[in-house]
Amino acid sequence: MYLGKQQTSRDPRSTARVIDRMSRTFAASACLLIVMLCGNMFSESRSYALSPRVSKAGRAQNATEELVPGEPKAGSIAASLNPGICMLSETQYTVQYPGGGSKLSLEFHADYPVNLAVRRNLPVANESGKIVADFGPSIVSGFNLPSNPPLDAATYYIAVVNCATRAITFTLTANLIGPPSADRIDLGVPLLGIVERLELGSIPMTEPAHCSLSRTQYTVSISDSGYCDTPSGWTVSLRGDRSLNLYARLGQRVAVEDGKVVADFASKTPEGNGSFSVGNSTPAAAGVRTYFIAVESCNPNAANYALTFKPVIGDRPGPSVNSVFLENKNLIVMGYFLGSSSTVLIDGNPQRTKYAGSVPGRFFDEDVLIVKKARRNIDQGQSITINVKTDSGCTTYPFGYVRPTN
Repeated sequence: MYLGKQQTSRDPRSTARVIDRMSRTFAASACLLIVMLCGNMFSESRSYALSPRVSKAGRAQNATEELVPGEPKAGSIAASLNPGICMLSETQYTVQYPGGGSKLSLEFHADYPVNLAVRRNLPVANESGKIVADFGPSIVSGFNLPSNPPLDAATYYIAVVNCATRAITFTLTANLIGPPSADRIDLGVPLLGIVERLELGSIPMTEPAHCSLSRTQYTVSISDSGYCDTPSGWTVSLRGDRSLNLYARLGQRVAVEDGKVVADFASKTPEGNGSFSVGNSTPAAAGVRTYFIAVESCNPNAANYALTFKPVIGDRPGPSVNSVFLENKNLIVMGYFLGSSSTVLIDGNPQRTKYAGSVPGRFFDEDVLIVKKARRNIDQGQSITINVKTDSGCTTYPFGYVRPTN
């Protein structure tokens, strides 16, 4: 009974103390849990905020330097961190393009092959490992802008992209060339080593219901040969910020007579993006053909245009005779691309010719032609001229042959 009464009499105070200790323990645990949770949340947030800084190549950089036209700007770019991963330069270069038919010409020289990228009115960016640009990235030593509309005033951003595991130094120069003022700009004949040439211009606003030709006309020339020659020519493409027409005329300027354009060729597409192509041929008389190229605008507002002149050179030489010799009684003629139905000409006279197949040559397979019993018609020491009338209809350049005296 005593013990029971004693326990009963102490229950309220003991229970209160136990509850108090439990409450304090719970509160402390709760606070510790909150601190731990807050710490974890802060830690995760900080880690997320730092993650973009792991690779600066993945972010667009805001640092820019303005190029002064005509003044070279020296710069450098760090090495790529890993092979196969390209680095976008932290500094980009800007140049103000005034439009109005002007041409922006960029010159770029580096101490190691490196890519160049250009973007209109926005910095070149790296989005998910892909370079976002209007031109490039490409390894170039220079190029001209703009080659496609829009052709109005803009700010061009120029970035260097390094895919090499070494640092690279470079020099970048921006040149502004005003609209053409000459009556004629000559492009000459197509040549190897010329990728393409860009010419820009502007045609002032015209009166309502009237059209105007560009003040400047451009000439391209084609060299025709009386013999087989390497195919070559020009492809001219027109792009404009208005609907424009393209004309070509052989031998003289495109003109307007009695309100009509006088030309040998006209391109009037609904989109206003014209094109003109011309190539060499083998006429009876060799010579040079020159075509005048003009742009026409029928818009009430000023129109800017971009003409791209691309030379076209064949990927193989024209048919040719490479060697001539006597074998027993027969004359053997060997050469490139002669064809199985070709005819050998001796001093301009056709000979009965047999095709004997082809054999490996230095650069290409050589066709073998045989003129049977030709020895009896060629004296010792006699000099003759060999041509071949080929399957394609052209005649090879003359090949001289002298019969040995022994």
